Amino acid sequence: MNVHWPDCRCILCAREARLTELGYLTEEHVIPEAIGGVLTSNFLCKDCNNLLGTHESKLKEDPAWRLAIEQLKGQIPWLYERTLKRQVFIGHSERGPTEGYYRRNESDGDLEFRVMAARQPDGSLVLPNDEARESLVEDVARRGA
Repeated sequence: MNVHWPDCRCILCAREARLTELGYLTEEHVIPEAIGGVLTSNFLCKDCNNLLGTHESKLKEDPAWRLAIEQLKGQIPWLYERTLKRQVFIGHSERGPTEGYYRRNESDGDLEFRVMAARQPDGSLVLPNDEARESLVEDVARRGA
């Protein structure tokens, strides 16, 4: 959803849009898209939009943001759900820490932690359970056992 910006100047640098290279204010997410924002407005010049974009893309990885959104999940569950997607978290297993992500369980709809495939220093491969089974079956078939 785009909200009208009534001025022709950039909200950050105050340059008139007619003075920018493109001549127009660019569309910017009021809440960064990287963390689930859908509300937009044309209130930044291209230079300021590019500058902010480099910082916004790193926001999802900021532990302070993750903690804040975790505390607000009851009030804004849609933003919490959207923020979890494609984020890497550290989980703990019998073998030690491992990277993974959250996804919806297809059978009951609950969120579940899913281990990411990763090669270990000893050469072993860590895979999610269903992928591990498939990989073993393929490996056994390939070896003719």
